[in-house]
Amino acid sequence: MPYSDEHACRVFPPEKCSEFRRKNGEREHEGKKYDVIYGKKKDGGDWVDQAYRYPVENWSAGEARSHCESQGGLFEAASGDRGGRQTGFPWGALLPTVWAMLAESRLDVLDRVRAADHGHYVPSRIPTITTWGSDSILPGSPVAGLGIKAAKGSVAVIPIRGVIVQHANDLWYGDIATDWISRALSEMMANQSVGAIVLDIDSPGGVVFGVEETAVKIRDLREQKPIYAVANSMAASAAYWIGSAATKLFVTPGGQVGSIGVWNMHVDISKMEENLGIKTTLVSAGKYKVEGNPWSPLDDEARAEMQRGVDVYYEKFVVGVAKNRGVKTVDVREGFGEGRLVMADAAKAEGMVDGIATLEEVLSALIKQTPQGSVGRRLNTASAQIALANAWKP
Repeated sequence: MPYSDEHACRVFPPEKCSEFRRKNGEREHEGKKYDVIYGKKKDGGDWVDQAYRYPVENWSAGEARSHCESQGGLFEAASGDRGGRQTGFPWGALLPTVWAMLAESRLDVLDRVRAADHGHYVPSRIPTITTWGSDSILPGSPVAGLGIKAAKGSVAVIPIRGVIVQHANDLWYGDIATDWISRALSEMMANQSVGAIVLDIDSPGGVVFGVEETAVKIRDLREQKPIYAVANSMAASAAYWIGSAATKLFVTPGGQVGSIGVWNMHVDISKMEENLGIKTTLVSAGKYKVEGNPWSPLDDEARAEMQRGVDVYYEKFVVGVAKNRGVKTVDVREGFGEGRLVMADAAKAEGMVDGIATLEEVLSALIKQTPQGSVGRRLNTASAQIALANAWKP
């Protein structure tokens, strides 16, 4: 968050620390002192530099930014310093996006927006599709009662991890694109050696764009080749919408599924600009062209329109899950967690999942092991991976 009296530099993720200590004027750079916040790492217990603070009376935004970036840190100017960001607010977060995601995960997205805005864009890793055959050694053992038939061929595992966006060029604020998921499904469906597909899901959800289409595609394709999904260990919101379309959906014993719902957000920065001595005036044509803009308070009419959009996507979500799971829409709307995440046992009892199992257990049920089972290979779908890697590039 921006501070009014100091510039900030984050050099180590605070969520990976168990406690913090701050020492003012601890260090000096080119004759100017700055404060150090130490963090005790959760993993190992070592104390590390977690953040730096630069008092605005001694440090300009440019000077603080230069030092921060020389330390590999993520810089944020004081909220009132126009030498850094004009208002300290991540403008990319103002896009009129409807989200099917855990609301608290928006903080992670905002961090990425800020990082990209300050030139610290780190592209997401290209997901790796793996295929497992009869000679693969699996750590799990077959579990009775999963209702899974052995695959006629190898099993392809498609990872769906992190924040879901629609296109590859959206990956500056997300982790996995529905465009890529769709391409991966098409590649694995066309691969004659692949007898079944498993979606390995661990995601808080993401933007709604592209999710409905991906879920519909999975529901259609499952008639041609079995597609299983495993919440390993979380399939929330958009991720659950996608996973629910599989032939069967499983959740790990300690996992969670659900968070069925959508939301949007309006941020009013007019008071912030007023405090900074800034006034933004929009000149437009079209009655509703600048409706809901962040430079003025949200009026009742604009709020009602935002709510209408949220309601439309929520209805699509509910109807889609009901079709995918073969239940009534009222069962989804008045059950299935009603927007909350649901633990494994309760999810199975409500019919949100077909069973409780780990990814390894599902793979073990799908793959017929060779008598020796001693070779143990993890195969890479090389040709498909090359094509999908190219599709991954923004």
